[in-house]
Amino acid sequence: MLNFINNWARPIELASGSETALLDLPDGEYLLTIADSSAAASRWEIVRAEVDGGVATLQRGQEETLAQAWPEGSVIYCGVTAGALNEIMQSGGAAPGGGWGKILVATNHEDVGVLSYTLSPTDVDVYVGSSGVGYDVELAIPEDMPPGAAMRVPAKLSIYWGASLLIRAPGPLEVEITSGVAATTLEDNGHVLRMFFEDGPGIQALFNMDLSVDRYGANYHIGCALRERPEEIYLPDEPID
Repeated sequence: MLNFINNWARPIELASGSETALLDLPDGEYLLTIADSSAAASRWEIVRAEVDGGVATLQRGQEETLAQAWPEGSVIYCGVTAGALNEIMQSGGAAPGGGWGKILVATNHEDVGVLSYTLSPTDVDVYVGSSGVGYDVELAIPEDMPPGAAMRVPAKLSIYWGASLLIRAPGPLEVEITSGVAATTLEDNGHVLRMFFEDGPGIQALFNMDLSVDRYGANYHIGCALRERPEEIYLPDEPID
């Protein structure tokens, strides 16, 4: 079973060929990210760690990253990776009222800037992740959403501090946000809501968000209710019946 734990980050020094490390994590399997800085990272490596009694056996260079040497000043942390999200996506999801929906995985692990993903009425869950300062993610409301229509989408956010979640609409936005954790602004003539996660504990902002979209004529009403995720997240290796 793949384990996740919130707000865990530690300094680390690791040679490129090392396959063990001392980590103060509960026993279990984790996908961990190593970066060369906690504040201004420029390179990363993802490792799979099997922890037993504080000793982690590492599988280096996971998810198309390179096994590298990590000198003093490097940090290892538990964040949501694209591989972990793909495991969730492969488990599928049931849409309300019967039938099958889908999971939208919206991540920016590539570079500074914005990667955009279009929401769909069949999305039953959205997972939003970023792995660097300025690695922004945009959720776009579909242009063919008819007047009078509504969408309700639960989202799980793992946003690197110093990055933003943007919500783009084809028309003017009316916004209602519950929680003051993110600095919010309207941009692009009121068509884009930017939620900037400036600073906080750990490496990433970890929140659940209930996103609602209602279209009234040419306008779009957005509701964003943010709640912290203090609990640990456990992802099973196999779907649960």
